[in-house]
Amino acid sequence: MMAKRSKYYQDNFIARWISGEISFAEQVEFEKWLTGNPEDKKYFNELQWSWKCAGQLKIKSRLSAEERWNSISETIHGGSFYKAKKTGVFKFWQAASIAAAIIMMVAVYYWTTSDQLISEFAQRGEHKTIFLPGGSEVTLNAASSLKYKKRNWDKKREVFLIGEAFFNVTHGKEFVVKSNFVVIKVLGTSFNIRSRNNKVEVACVTGKVSVESSQQNFLPLILNPAFKSLIIKNQIPAPPIQFKIKNKTGWLTGNYVFDSIPLSEVFEEIERQFNCHVILKRKMGERTYSGGLDSKSVEKSIEMVCLSAGLRYSSTGTSEFIIY
Repeated sequence: MMAKRSKYYQDNFIARWISGEISFAEQVEFEKWLTGNPEDKKYFNELQWSWKCAGQLKIKSRLSAEERWNSISETIHGGSFYKAKKTGVFKFWQAASIAAAIIMMVAVYYWTTSDQLISEFAQRGEHKTIFLPGGSEVTLNAASSLKYKKRNWDKKREVFLIGEAFFNVTHGKEFVVKSNFVVIKVLGTSFNIRSRNNKVEVACVTGKVSVESSQQNFLPLILNPAFKSLIIKNQIPAPPIQFKIKNKTGWLTGNYVFDSIPLSEVFEEIERQFNCHVILKRKMGERTYSGGLDSKSVEKSIEMVCLSAGLRYSSTGTSEFIIY
């Protein structure tokens, strides 16, 4: 019997591997481990072969999730699979038995994980595109996160956003975004949400967007294409105003455009986009910035903002900038 000390013998990993759920990095590491462990490689090859032999095999069981896990562990880890001859080919009934157990394993894996919130996060200095069930697409801006549940997605399309993201929603059931104290509802459309510092800006690009508040009692605000609204905590939404779509969605392609944005918020955005640290040695007051950033250079971006605002800056050489 082969030693079962490796993390790759855990039921959860086997279920994810069989169903193609492991990440690219995990796959590379796993294959490297198999190369150095020929006996283990043979075991996993036979396991995969057994799975393919399942064909149209259907499993019906009234066992609880816990009982299924126990049954799977007994079959895979303590039963005939390990006792089979290492040099022979499995008889089909043995393979089918193992395949049945694997089917149960994968089913239980999805059953136990589908009701959990899935978290996606874009680190500082990066953007991340997420494909939701059903084909809807979300692009997270730097230092932003998204959470959702896969279970019953076709009946309840709901996500939770912190930060900024661009949504391209496929038609279907109502799609709901909850961000801070704001609830955004659509059917099929594209729009941008920016939720920072207790302010949520919703900008409609295509279709129509409904904006509500979980704190204030007001009628839903309907946004048409090229219109946006700003909602500040404990206040009613600002009247919709028109905007240039290329300016609002420019961050998707590295074109950052600011229109009378407070300087403190501009420097915060620079920190997020370039994963740097900006120290303000003087108060920015009510001063604002209108202009862009250099997507390839943090120093050039800071220089552009400082020149416009009559400020000076210095760099420590370690991604840290001091504004005077």
